[in-house]
Amino acid sequence: MVKNKNTTSPHQQHRNNSLMQKLIWIVFYVLIYNCATAQVKGIADSSTNKNIQIQYLHSDSLVGTMLEGVPYNRLLGNVALEHNGTTLNCDSAHLYQDKNYVEAFGNVQINTASGAQISSEYLKYTGNNNMAYMKKDVVIIDGNNQLQSDDVNYNTITKIAKYTKGATLQSDNTQLTSNEGIYNGKTKDAYFKGDVVVTDAKYNVDSKEMKYNTVTKFVTFLDESTIVTENTTIQGKKGTYDAAKEIGNFNTRSTVSNDEQDITANTMHYEKKTGISNAAGNVVMNDYKNNRQLLANKTNYNEQTGYMKAFGDVIMYDEKEGRTMFTETVEYYKKSKYTVATKNVLLYDSAQNSILQCNQLQFNQYLHLTLATGNPILRTLADKDSLFIRADSFFSAPANGIDTIKKFVVPNINPIDSNEVVNDSLHITLLGLGHVIIFSDSMQAICDSISYSQNDSIFKLFKKPILWTRANQAIGDTIWLRTVNNKLSQLNLLSNASMISDTKHTNMYDQIYGDKIDGYIVNEALDNMFVDGSAESIYYNKNDNDEYIGMNKTKSAQIRIVMKERKVNRISFYSLPEGGLIPMDKIAEADKKGAAFVWLEDKRPKTKYVVVGGEKEAVGSQQSADGSQQSEGSKKKTAAKKKKNKAKTRK
Repeated sequence: MVKNKNTTSPHQQHRNNSLMQKLIWIVFYVLIYNCATAQVKGIADSSTNKNIQIQYLHSDSLVGTMLEGVPYNRLLGNVALEHNGTTLNCDSAHLYQDKNYVEAFGNVQINTASGAQISSEYLKYTGNNNMAYMKKDVVIIDGNNQLQSDDVNYNTITKIAKYTKGATLQSDNTQLTSNEGIYNGKTKDAYFKGDVVVTDAKYNVDSKEMKYNTVTKFVTFLDESTIVTENTTIQGKKGTYDAAKEIGNFNTRSTVSNDEQDITANTMHYEKKTGISNAAGNVVMNDYKNNRQLLANKTNYNEQTGYMKAFGDVIMYDEKEGRTMFTETVEYYKKSKYTVATKNVLLYDSAQNSILQCNQLQFNQYLHLTLATGNPILRTLADKDSLFIRADSFFSAPANGIDTIKKFVVPNINPIDSNEVVNDSLHITLLGLGHVIIFSDSMQAICDSISYSQNDSIFKLFKKPILWTRANQAIGDTIWLRTVNNKLSQLNLLSNASMISDTKHTNMYDQIYGDKIDGYIVNEALDNMFVDGSAESIYYNKNDNDEYIGMNKTKSAQIRIVMKERKVNRISFYSLPEGGLIPMDKIAEADKKGAAFVWLEDKRPKTKYVVVGGEKEAVGSQQSADGSQQSEGSKKKTAAKKKKNKAKTRK
């Protein structure tokens, strides 16, 4: 009898197969768990794998699973991992052993080997390159620096954090925000771009793009930026600002400003603590308090002392005074309101319609004092007859500050400690001192010194003055000239006065002498004269055919002479006259000239070039009243206005 080898029923056999399959799966999971545990806890031999593996430390549960054929472990509850000295804690995580990669969720906390502390709600971390990508409520604390964002990439070894969706960096008392940036925890250097805002107790910054070091407080600007300190604002595009030392340097067009003024230039150096600023390249300085604008190639300024120096093609426009000045160098002292301009100075005064040229010009705004030296030339502009005046120096001051020109000494016009303000309504007196020369088409004069008062528009000529008008020569110890619109309207010859006219005939001169002579001018010609004291007249009479018939030589206490068509028309004597008409053939040589006769035509300035320099006696250079003088005045006035307009638009 043969026994049946398989006595198991089909049902029992199926049951046994099921148990075997379950046993196989249990063994498989045990193997996977043991393998995973070994991989998580183990460290690869450095000779075969250069990457340090992420180490599993703890979790409440661990479940091995697969995603699209890739195995990973699900770690749930109080997860703790470690990698290369950096620890990670979170609520849950997915650990990919093959990729040396972990994805963490909820209350993510990272403590790096270098001491940085990081928190977020979500993390992706790659062990092979030590890169962490974090989202939502990201906070990186590194010493005194704290970075906050919702989206950050961070390298735990290099300590470099990058963000592109906005962040805030807090460093001690300084806070920085921007749209995107890079922060290096090792070097403490940071790069910010897009709506950068820096807030600090001492300064604030707005920028499009900049670099910043949280230790040195050194800022590098890469695009348009604004720095605001306690009372100063700096605007520039590219440059640096040392916040610790409060020093700024910009190499593109920039502006430093405060409540009273601003400076704009192509390059700028500014020191907050010392108040020093150096600017170069198309410099524009606006003084809002004093209504002044200055343009130059270079300026040095100290806002603490108020001292400023400008160089190269300087233009200064004073709106309050109506003055525009052109020069090579200007120095300004704010405390004393003293300004000195040097070399090739030209000052256009729109109120007085005049131009002053010299090599040095000083003026004090407080005291209303002005001193021009170095071959100064003053031009009063008119449409048809400009007046040119030259002297060794010109000085102007309030009229009550000048007692007499004979005793006058130019004062120090820069009293450093002075803050006295002279009444703006006071009339100004102008003095010309030393070797004075005056020229216009209708009038010329020389003297040692001259004064002009805005109050009465009178020129006063002192020390051997000589005046010429057409064919007339006037002399007196002192001469007063009253003008209206730059035209001579009245002259007064004071003491030892004489008026001599050339008849254009050889050795024949009409003459008037007296203690004082007053002459009245109408249409640029003598209309009448009054001689007071020891009056004497010598003039040649003509008949109706314009032929000379004799010489009238008369003396009297006072004489009135009335002119018509530039000729003597009537003479009136105020006391019994002595003398009379001498026929032409009876005139002796001794009778032709008075005792004080002197003819000084050789000293007469013949052209404007005697005043302004250059060709002194050029033939034909003296033009008519509607000729070159009109052109000269118009050209200078137009040029000054063009330069003033250019100054306003250079900024």
